[in-house]
Amino acid sequence: MEDILFIDSVDGKTFLYCSNEVYEYKDTLSSLEQMLLYTSFVRISKNCIMNLNELRSVRSYLNHRMEATMKNGEKLIVSRGYIDHLKKKLGE
Repeated sequence: MEDILFIDSVDGKTFLYCSNEVYEYKDTLSSLEQMLLYTSFVRISKNCIMNLNELRSVRSYLNHRMEATMKNGEKLIVSRGYIDHLKKKLGE
């Protein structure tokens, strides 16, 4: 799990993104979120879960959202409804 940068759901399919590989996950993002509840992973939008261990920085973004930059340079958008959850997880 430590190799996963983030998990994204697109068109009803869930994908695990690693540094050099992308894997399809056969279950839902919600079920995966429950399995990762007490780990370094945090939900940042309706369709994305990110690994905090791979987070480089966060900054304010348009429309009360945030932009998360991963260690590999990938940029993810944190939806405004998930910002408090991210802040809480970062504070742990």
